[in-house]
Amino acid sequence: MTHNLNPLLLVCSSLYPGTTHGSSREHPLWTTWKGCCGVCRRLLMDGGGVFCGNFCYKRGPWKPCQQAWCGPCYTPADNLGLPIALPTDEEGVTAMDPDDAKRFLQARNGDNLFTLFQCDTCHFRNLMGRDPIANLAPDVRVLKLIRRANLDALWSRKPSTATGVLLTCRQGARVASSLGFGTALF
Repeated sequence: MTHNLNPLLLVCSSLYPGTTHGSSREHPLWTTWKGCCGVCRRLLMDGGGVFCGNFCYKRGPWKPCQQAWCGPCYTPADNLGLPIALPTDEEGVTAMDPDDAKRFLQARNGDNLFTLFQCDTCHFRNLMGRDPIANLAPDVRVLKLIRRANLDALWSRKPSTATGVLLTCRQGARVASSLGFGTALF
């Protein structure tokens, strides 16, 4: 029984805020979110892809951002000359894993389930209090830096952890549903 309840507890804990701060309005459970990838336009659902934390939440004067990506489509615009460290062993030898070629260069589906992820635009709004201007050089640079920082945060866990969290969350949602818990629980 404990094995089956662990995913339920994971889903019921901090992964889904049922309301926004200062609001009693309920929002849809993350498992019901559906959006198109901002790059390839593929339909994303059931936690697959990377959804902005404000995907269906109104914040201040801004509507829900509705931004989502396939994990492999969320990539840096350019590296900005910033170094990307590769994992090394105790002797300083680079320990290359097949996933290391993508390390810090693309997101993984479900990364937003364990990292507090907001899209570049939402972070920009948090910092500047306004929308970015598409062809204004300082705004473009800030957006690129935000994307780089987001990818660094998303890669704070190994690929196997990202995959495991997504599968565990989906299992938890199925268990919760089979026990009759709806979105009101979350």
